[in-house]
Amino acid sequence: MVLLIPPVFWQAPSVGSEEVPLLLDSAYIEVIGTFAENGVDINYLSNPMLYTELHKWLGTPHVLRSRGQGGIDCSGLVKIIFRKVYGMELKGSSQDISRLANPINVEELKEGDLVFFRIYHQSRIDHVGIYLGNGRFIHTSASSGVTISEMSAFYYRRRFVKAGRLLPEKPSVASMPENQ
Repeated sequence: MVLLIPPVFWQAPSVGSEEVPLLLDSAYIEVIGTFAENGVDINYLSNPMLYTELHKWLGTPHVLRSRGQGGIDCSGLVKIIFRKVYGMELKGSSQDISRLANPINVEELKEGDLVFFRIYHQSRIDHVGIYLGNGRFIHTSASSGVTISEMSAFYYRRRFVKAGRLLPEKPSVASMPENQ
């Protein structure tokens, strides 16, 4: 049995097999390479739609209150990604989005969770990024445009406010019911 799941093609394992051979299309191989160069490991549990869409935005310049390929701000990036990848319509600023997110500990961060910062204002959240894994998040930087940064970098560690989750928990592979 062969399943087609854009942009990844894979063949389901035969009965008794422990390996799942994974066949990737060439465009997604480029996406994986770009994120690997930035310290983000993409594996078979990763959301290919998330990384494919984010890849399109890497390097896009930061332009406040803009929402297009010519320029985008941090909340605009989050809103576009959540609409295209997760089908969620988010409204408002980074501060508004932070109010929607269920708070989580940094140790609980998973791919697709949000990280919130105070960059310009000490009294309110004014920056948001999407957590990717391995201590990395993607966001729109005033100096670099859409980029991947490390949570542990002094600049972001000092300005970090909270982490939050908008996405429902996915069942783990071990907890999924077996076909009978």
